[in-house]
Amino acid sequence: MRFFAFAILLFSSSAYSENSYSQILEGITPNSITIIGEVHKRPEAIQFFQSLIIGYMQQNKCLTVALEIASSQQSLLNEIMLGKARVTDIEIAPAIDHPSFRALIHDLAEMRSHNNCLKLIAIDAALELKTNRDGWMAIKLAE
Repeated sequence: MRFFAFAILLFSSSAYSENSYSQILEGITPNSITIIGEVHKRPEAIQFFQSLIIGYMQQNKCLTVALEIASSQQSLLNEIMLGKARVTDIEIAPAIDHPSFRALIHDLAEMRSHNNCLKLIAIDAALELKTNRDGWMAIKLAE
């Protein structure tokens, strides 16, 4: 069974307790959507998010991670996962882009190369599209 972890990356706290980690990890269930986020450009939130992904994948469960990257970048994200492109090639909105986020994409692509049960999708609306981002992401999740 698959489920979607939807990563808008809006965390606001820099400290995460083991109890919070366990509660979130237990709350991720098949066929559900878990929204996790951060205040952009905060490496500790990305590290927490990555630890949740690793913890979940260690349970031998399938996972889809939706990243706050324009869906027009999906083919490039696929190329990165195949080792045919570099993370530096992908276009990420300046408000979101930072080294920790790119490192996460690189690490997830590496994980994907060893685990077919991990799926990465670029889900955001492109900046040039004058559309409701939340609506766009909901449509992309439904596909």
